[in-house]
Amino acid sequence: MPGLLDGRIPSAHAGADPQGEVYRELILAVCRSYHQLLPNLFEGLADASE
Repeated sequence: MPGLLDGRIPSAHAGADPQGEVYRELILAVCRSYHQLLPNLFEGLADASE
């Protein structure tokens, strides 16, 4: 997340708003965390395209 907030990670979508990108990364991080805790309920995300 720090890389996204300070501009080191480029936006995945050209012209996307930075706040939307932060929320997107946050949701993906939560999903990955839940997958580690409950792998039978949450599918693993190989990349951010899901």
